[in-house]
Amino acid sequence: MIEILVIVEAGADFRTASCLADRVIAEKSSEEGNDWVGDNLEDLRQWVGFSPSTSYSCWKDIKSIRAQKQGSPRMLGHLRGEPLGSDGTAARLVVLMAEQELKYRPNLRAIMFIRDLDVHSQKQKRIESINRVRDAYKDLFTIVLGVADPKREAWVLNGFVPQGAEEKAAVEELHKTLGFDPCLDAHKLRTVGLNNPKEQERNIKEVLDELTGKDYDREEKCWSVTPLELLSKRGEETYLSDFLIEVEEFLLPLMGE
Repeated sequence: MIEILVIVEAGADFRTASCLADRVIAEKSSEEGNDWVGDNLEDLRQWVGFSPSTSYSCWKDIKSIRAQKQGSPRMLGHLRGEPLGSDGTAARLVVLMAEQELKYRPNLRAIMFIRDLDVHSQKQKRIESINRVRDAYKDLFTIVLGVADPKREAWVLNGFVPQGAEEKAAVEELHKTLGFDPCLDAHKLRTVGLNNPKEQERNIKEVLDELTGKDYDREEKCWSVTPLELLSKRGEETYLSDFLIEVEEFLLPLMGE
């Protein structure tokens, strides 16, 4: 069994990303004639965090995790002479701490970073900085990156398919209010800077709550039931499609080893 270290914003991000990853692995394996992979995923991979018996760790806790470990690596803000930025620096620290874990966790083979872009003014630089870390340490770990624009909720909205007349009417009403379909153009919604009523209408969390009625089971169906093909098509602007491709390209091959 391989171990995959997961770094996320919060538990909801882990539940969404891990389920999507498992679906990609199972479905793509089945297409290749390897149905046994999907049937035995629990025996093939384990999601882990830095602390024992955890399935993930959070970005906000990385510094405190480092402080609790003796002999932890220093936080280095440059890589090969170029600045990394805060996200790249944190990602590199995760990789170096994971390297130290190898002496106790020989099955630790991969790291999955899940990050919200929010309204980050330099979104591409945030992505590029983590990718630079991946390139530098690709011989040490398989690294998968999933970024959500603007947040995880956008991925969930990408998977919202109206069930019944009431939900269909709710989507149509929001379409009229926003001027765009919140499921097809979830990347246009907002997370911060909602200081006026017009902007508040674009609050991604409130839009999702309005469509799902704050029902977690209904929300979960958006990523666990909606066909991957539809999720990928709708998720081009929210980077969901990129994440699904990353899982297929980097994690799937590990399952057959």
